[in-house]
Amino acid sequence: MKRNLSILLVLSLILCCLFVSNAYADEGYKWKEVLDDHILRENGELWYVYWPGLKEFGQPKSQSMYRIMENVKSTYRYGNSLYIIRDNGELWVWTKNYNKPNTLEKIMDGVKQVSVNDKDTYMVVKENNELWGWGNNKYGQLLDGTTKYSYEPKKVMDNVKCVTTGYNRVFAVKTNGELLAWGFNPSGYLGDGTKDDAFEPRKLLDGVSRVEIFGDVTFAIKENGELWGWGNNYRSQIYSEFVDGHNISERNIIKPMKLLDNVKKVGHYYAIKENGDFYIWEQSIHPRLGLTNVKDVSRSDYRTVIKENGEVYVFVYIDSNPYKKYENISFMLHSRAIDKDGSLVDLSHDKVNVILDSQKYTNASGWALEGLRAADNNGLIDAAKAFPFDAYINRETFAKLSLRLYEKLTNNKEIVLKDNPFKDTDDPNIIKAYSVGIISGVSADKFDPEGFVTREQIASMLKRTLDAANINVRKGSEVKFADMDQVSEWALDAVNNMSSIGVITGSNNYFSPRNKTTVEQACIMVDRLYEKANNN
Repeated sequence: MKRNLSILLVLSLILCCLFVSNAYADEGYKWKEVLDDHILRENGELWYVYWPGLKEFGQPKSQSMYRIMENVKSTYRYGNSLYIIRDNGELWVWTKNYNKPNTLEKIMDGVKQVSVNDKDTYMVVKENNELWGWGNNKYGQLLDGTTKYSYEPKKVMDNVKCVTTGYNRVFAVKTNGELLAWGFNPSGYLGDGTKDDAFEPRKLLDGVSRVEIFGDVTFAIKENGELWGWGNNYRSQIYSEFVDGHNISERNIIKPMKLLDNVKKVGHYYAIKENGDFYIWEQSIHPRLGLTNVKDVSRSDYRTVIKENGEVYVFVYIDSNPYKKYENISFMLHSRAIDKDGSLVDLSHDKVNVILDSQKYTNASGWALEGLRAADNNGLIDAAKAFPFDAYINRETFAKLSLRLYEKLTNNKEIVLKDNPFKDTDDPNIIKAYSVGIISGVSADKFDPEGFVTREQIASMLKRTLDAANINVRKGSEVKFADMDQVSEWALDAVNNMSSIGVITGSNNYFSPRNKTTVEQACIMVDRLYEKANNN
C-alpha cells in the first residue's frame, strides 16, 4: 500500500511539473529558422541578431537582438539584403548597411514569391500569379522588348506559379506546369539545346513543380517527383559516368536529363527522396544512398545531414559512412541551430549551448515568469516583447512602457502633443510621453533612445507617470536601503516614494540605484505600480 502511494505521489509530482512547464509554453514561440543575422519564429516573428554581441550564452544585450517584424510568411536572402513576404502579401526588404543604420523598406503588395540574382535582376510572383520584374535587363530578362535597366517593377507575364533567377537567366514555372527559360546562354546552361541567348521564353519541360539554381547548374523537380538537371557538369555536379576508371560524362549538359525518381528536395550535390532517402554525389562518385529517414541538410554544408529524429550526421568523405555528431536538432546554419524543442542553440566547440529558449517571454528568468504573465494580461508590456527579457532595457522602450501605463491608468490616448525638442528621435510615442511629462531628455535636444536605463531613472519615470495620471497611492514605510547614499539627489524623492508603495523592493536591502535595469525587472515594476494604483 505504501509503495502504491509513493508511486502515485511521484506520478502526481511529474504531472504537476509537466503542467507548470506547459503553462509557459506556446508552440508559436518556438524558433524556426536561422537566417544569417536574423532568426524566425514559428509564429512569424522576425528578429535581428548581432551575433558578436552574444558573448555570453543566454545573456544578450538589447542592441544585440530585437524584433523587427511580425506576421512573416517567408524570406529570401541575397547578399546584405533579406527579402520578407508577410502573411498579407506585403514584400519588404531589410538591408544591412555598414556605415549607416540598417534599413527596412516596403516594396510592393500582393506578393507570394521573390527571387534575386547576382546580376541585379529582381523577380516576384504575385498572389494573382502575375510575374513582375525590375533591375538588370541586359539579356531581355524583363521581356519588355528592350535591354534597358528598369528601376520600376514591370509586369512580365501571367499565369506563373514560381520563378528562379541566376546569372542573367530566368526560369519560370507556369500554373499549367510548363517550364520556360530565357536570358543569357553562351554555354547552353539555359537548357534549351542551343547556345544562343534567348530574348523570348523557350519551353523546356512539362509537369514541373519547382526549379532550383546552384551557380551554373539547374534542377527541376516534376510533379511526379522526377528530378531533371542541366548546365555545368565540369565537376559532375549533375551526373558522372565512368568507363575503365575514366569519367566520360558530358561537361556541359545543354538539355534537361532525368536523374532520379520520387525526389522532394534537391541541392548542390544531394537529393532527398519522398521516403527520406538521402542521395549524395561528387566529381568521382555516382549518386549513392548515404542515409535514410532524412529531414534536411545544414543550410551551409550539404555534408551535414539532419534526420527526422533530430540526429545530425556528418560526411567527412562522400564515399565513406557518416558519423553521428549531434542529437535533437531540427535546423542548422553554420554553428547555429534550432533544436527540436524550438530553442536556438550554438554548436561551437562540438557542444550544444542554448542561446535563446522558445518560451513566449524570450530568455526570461524563472523568477520573473509569473510577474510577466500578469503584466502581459494587464496589457502593459507589448513594447518590451521586441527584446529578450534578460537584456538591459533602453530609454525608448521604457518610455513606451510608461506611456502605456499612463494610458491604462487614465483611459486617455488622446494626448495633445508638444513640439518635439529631440534631434535623435521622432517616435510618436516618445513625443507623447514627453508631452504628458513622463520623460525628459539627457540634454535640451537629445533623448538618447538607445541609452540604458538605471534603477533610479526607472523610479523617477514611474513617479512622473503616477503624477501625470493624478493618482495618489497609499504609502507605507520607506525602505531604508543600505546604499541610499548612492542615490542621486534628483532621484531621492522618487526612490523613497516608489519604495514606500512597494513598487521597488531591492535585493538583500540594496537598491543599486545606478545599475542598469533588465527588461523583465522594468516590466514587473510597471505592473506593480499598475496594480497598486488600481487597488488604491
